[in-house]
Amino acid sequence: MINKQNFFTRFFGGIRIQLALWNALFFLLIITILAGYFYFGLRRTLYKGAAFFLGHETQEVASMLKRQPFGLELVQWIDKELSERPEYSSSYQILDSKRKVISYAGGGGFEDVLKRLDALQVKKNSEMFFDVKDPKGKRYYVAAYVSADDRGQTVNYIFIGSYLDVIHEKLQIYLDKLFWMLPNLFLMAVIFGWVLAWFALRPVRRITKKMEAITVNKLDERLTLKGSGDDFDRLASTFNTMLARIQNSYERISQFTSDASHELKTPIAVMKNQIEVTLGKKRELAEYQDVLVSQLEELERLSQLIESMLFLARVDNGQVKLHAERVSLGKLLDELLDFFEPLHVSKNVQLAQKLSDEIVVRGDKTLLRQLLFNLVDNAINYNRPGGKVCIEAAPEGHQVVMKISDTGRGIAAEHLDKIFDRFYRVDPSRSSGITNYGLGLSVCKAIVSAHEGTIHVESQLEQGTVFTVSLPF
Repeated sequence: MINKQNFFTRFFGGIRIQLALWNALFFLLIITILAGYFYFGLRRTLYKGAAFFLGHETQEVASMLKRQPFGLELVQWIDKELSERPEYSSSYQILDSKRKVISYAGGGGFEDVLKRLDALQVKKNSEMFFDVKDPKGKRYYVAAYVSADDRGQTVNYIFIGSYLDVIHEKLQIYLDKLFWMLPNLFLMAVIFGWVLAWFALRPVRRITKKMEAITVNKLDERLTLKGSGDDFDRLASTFNTMLARIQNSYERISQFTSDASHELKTPIAVMKNQIEVTLGKKRELAEYQDVLVSQLEELERLSQLIESMLFLARVDNGQVKLHAERVSLGKLLDELLDFFEPLHVSKNVQLAQKLSDEIVVRGDKTLLRQLLFNLVDNAINYNRPGGKVCIEAAPEGHQVVMKISDTGRGIAAEHLDKIFDRFYRVDPSRSSGITNYGLGLSVCKAIVSAHEGTIHVESQLEQGTVFTVSLPF
């Protein structure tokens, strides 16, 4: 049962059969509209032909009555005229001016026509047409003619009617053929649409087959473009762009995992070795305390590393929620400078800031503190003795532009485009004596991006580095 359901779902849910059915329904709609148009056109034509014949005959009879008195010869002439079109199976009735029947043939029911004439202001010497029923309830078509003399006095009433069975038969034959043709045309349209869709969707099957063959180990493969610029080329190009993004993300995740494993493995191995050595023999209490203090410091650094990694992971997954508020950059920096005072004094680095309390941005105060902390910490640690760090900010348009510059050794041009990559270190020798996991600037970029801002770096060797951060108000 499940297999049957899957088959019907795949077959009737497939785009090919859907295109075929829509094509057939549209085709059927067009055919039905055309068939209806031709049906009513045929009906109108047949009725016009009948009306022309009946109207012409009434005029001929009226003309004959004016030229000669009514008699057997006139009756024979009328019978001969009506017999020329047997398909109309005509009947007639002629009344004199006093509405007395002077001649008739065929069915009755002309009394109803006479009543209608009385109810209308009939123009004399002209024909009118009525759809009436005979005494048996059978409908027929009647042409009525009121003949008048030169003085406008009514001379005769002439009625000629026809059951028009031949018209109804022709219309019924047309409908019978139409009802037989429509299902067959619909079936043919479905088959034709399915075949047409099969050929039209060949590029989709090619793309599907290629995409199914691309695995995590083949993310560098791309779909081939025909160069026609059609919808399928655009679809393939979109898939290629998506594959490039997936490949880039996968490579970054793989690299991040590898780097994170390496960064965690080394300190853990050092800690393990230190503990094993310490436990190798009995020691004084002071020695155990020194080892524990060293381990605690190392665990603190590992904790910072893990926190940075978790923050970047949350940024990648869009899980960072900003607690937005109005933050004064001047006050925030004053708090940090108090913290950095022992560091910049020990490094013999001068700190200068040009921020007023009026420089305000809207953002997450905790994250903005971390941003300033990382940038100022880098500027101090990678500066030279007697160097200077300058922090300044000013409003520009709808944003605040902040610059953190130092007079350190600078960064070579080939490293600038990678400086914000995770676990990237410009030169291990620059980090001598500094705890550096290569995540600080990655965290800075993530924080700025979360605030819909921008960050970039400019640097020249032996002249210093400038980080420029733009944040919206």
